[in-house]
Amino acid sequence: MLQNMREKLSGPVSIAVLGLIAVAFIFWGIDFGFFNRDFVAKVNGEEIPNSRFSAAYQNQLGELQRYYRDELTPELRSEVRQNTLDGFIRNTVLEQRSRDDGYRVSDTALTEYIRSLPAFQVGGQFSMDAYKATLASNSYSPTRFEEEQRRALAQEQLRQGIISSGFTTTAETRRFVELLEEQRDVAYAIVPADGFRDQVEVSEEEVTAYYDENKDRFMTAESVTLQYVEVNADEVAAAVEVTEDDLLAYYETVKARYSTPERRRPRHILIEFGDDESAAEQRASEIAARAQSGEDFAELAQEYSEDPATSDLGGDLDWLERGVFEGPLEDAIFEMQEGEIRGPVRSDFGFHVLRLDQIEESTGRSFADAREELETEYRTLQSEAAYYERAETLAEKSFESPDELDTVAAALGTAVKQIEGFTRAGGGELAAFPTVAEAAFSTPVLEDNENSPLVELSERRAVVLRVADHRLPEQRSIDEVRAEIESSLALSLARERASEAGQTLLAQVRDGGVFADLAAAAGADYQESRAVGRRDSALPAELLAEIFRAAKPGTAPTVAGIELASGDYAIFEISAVRPGDPEGGPRERRLQERDALAQMSGDGSFAAYVTELRRKASVQVFEIEDEQL
Repeated sequence: MLQNMREKLSGPVSIAVLGLIAVAFIFWGIDFGFFNRDFVAKVNGEEIPNSRFSAAYQNQLGELQRYYRDELTPELRSEVRQNTLDGFIRNTVLEQRSRDDGYRVSDTALTEYIRSLPAFQVGGQFSMDAYKATLASNSYSPTRFEEEQRRALAQEQLRQGIISSGFTTTAETRRFVELLEEQRDVAYAIVPADGFRDQVEVSEEEVTAYYDENKDRFMTAESVTLQYVEVNADEVAAAVEVTEDDLLAYYETVKARYSTPERRRPRHILIEFGDDESAAEQRASEIAARAQSGEDFAELAQEYSEDPATSDLGGDLDWLERGVFEGPLEDAIFEMQEGEIRGPVRSDFGFHVLRLDQIEESTGRSFADAREELETEYRTLQSEAAYYERAETLAEKSFESPDELDTVAAALGTAVKQIEGFTRAGGGELAAFPTVAEAAFSTPVLEDNENSPLVELSERRAVVLRVADHRLPEQRSIDEVRAEIESSLALSLARERASEAGQTLLAQVRDGGVFADLAAAAGADYQESRAVGRRDSALPAELLAEIFRAAKPGTAPTVAGIELASGDYAIFEISAVRPGDPEGGPRERRLQERDALAQMSGDGSFAAYVTELRRKASVQVFEIEDEQL
């Protein structure tokens, strides 16, 4: 019982659930909501709203823009769109199944989870004001947000139930360890491409031919002159005034956070309902009478309690605050006196016989003691409230004056800023924010000359922007790109030379030559033979992978080569292979490896389960053009 309760209250929230929450509660995203249909798909009759899909899709594009600094290709956009939709469909079928199977999340568990989210904390503590303000600024009601989180956590219960069923046999674990910790004695040499750069010459004819054949690669980037109006919480914070009366009033509203709640340490003996609830209650009454007559409570718990998590501990439930249990069980624990024995008390788990061992009274901090923290919190909240108000004004004024920003800036008492030469990869002080590029090059802003919607750069910074000038790509002259072409061709030729030299060295070693001597003669960087593991960080990752893909040596060493992404050529010689020792090493590490393999088994089971749910589901997908997103 206690084990299940604790898992619900504090079990790990997986990446899958975080991903679902990110879809359900997106703080950064642009709503380009010009849609012909309110939903993008139906899953077993349940609609996936177009607005949620669009926000998630734009958010994913923004993340990719951080890595693809150039324009995202149509193919990549299509892949992102499909992956986003697939994610929604998977989450929907899982949510439906968790609902049908009766998975539920208690109010207590939901509250504890929400209180743990950093977005709603000030100074490391949950703030109801921050909670309400953050939800309001993102057009979320507490009811809607809490229901979405409840569904996500219920889905996580389903996932954990399947994953926890994963297991591994002893033979599988041994084989896993043998492979994971396998070591290979390897000598290797790298022929560097840079060593041939000075040996190659690029002619004018080669430069001209390359330019003529690749003119589309030598275009200027499409760019715009970007105008924008910004609101920033840090600038607002400097203007916040705080009086002593303000702090005293705030202290009264949050006083509970500056006190330690009463804690109690009970023991219990659980008798589950079984097939005969009356008999279970009678048995609990008899045990309670024995405890009240003086028998050792801990010994009775060890003998009779049906809670496996606490019976061996003499029924000890550890220190508890209000809110862990519900109903009569919690009421009884917090009504009892130290040393009192009470029971039977009914709960959803069965009948409890209780003994209260200790009480730790509530303690609190005075206003004077907490004043510095209070002022920091209060200033933060006030500046955030002022920021949200200014952000709302920015959005409203921009909507009212959709074709200029001067009026918008005047309403906020600020100035219109400008960035020239802003490309799809960004530019200027907004270069680090891919959502800005998405907005700037969207159809309404770029082609219709409208102001953008509010673009949130962070939780404390937002802009509205427009395009003042648009420059299409232009052909760069051969003189502008000559050095770039010469460098590219020289590198290509150097790579070819390195590959030729590397393959020659490879053939010589395979013919029986002394590896070290041949490598030195070829100008290669030679490394003497040593034991190499799968996680050896000293070797290039692609070389390490090739070493462990290579066949084991027989009567002669295994010799092979690989052209690296850098253009270098690597040759390696494997002289011996030793499997990992399943019996060696610390026992704790062996248990971790066993658990890792079981986790992999569970993950595989869950993936197969989701695939089957998706296969059986009735799914209708409605095509939406990229421009509509």
